[in-house]
Amino acid sequence: MARILVLDDDGASRDFARLILARAGHDVLEADDGRNARRMVRKHDVNVVITDIYMPGADGLEVILALREEHCACRILAVSGGGSRRDLGMLDYARKFGADAALAKPLPAARLNDSVNSLLAMGPWEDRADA
Repeated sequence: MARILVLDDDGASRDFARLILARAGHDVLEADDGRNARRMVRKHDVNVVITDIYMPGADGLEVILALREEHCACRILAVSGGGSRRDLGMLDYARKFGADAALAKPLPAARLNDSVNSLLAMGPWEDRADA
């Protein structure tokens, strides 16, 4: 069992991810904005952060950068439906900013589980600059 933080400003998306991941036996935390997510990561030992990209306030790219700058050992999965413009190009930027994987919404349950399991199999993230 892993502890997973789902960060998304859309409650239905958070509920879906929580349900799927909890059924798989994971402890799931939820946040609706980047500030709360960063606080939760500092407070709890989080293995995987699943973050939406397009959110008001601190977007997913800002969260990814902040977690990597803080040398968070969590793995990061960026997800996006492309926002109002349906632009999925931001998922490429998410990987460049430090996400370990990126998926387009909507997420089928099996794909979400497979992605989380793959990230967990990688073990904790290590800052290669410090290694």
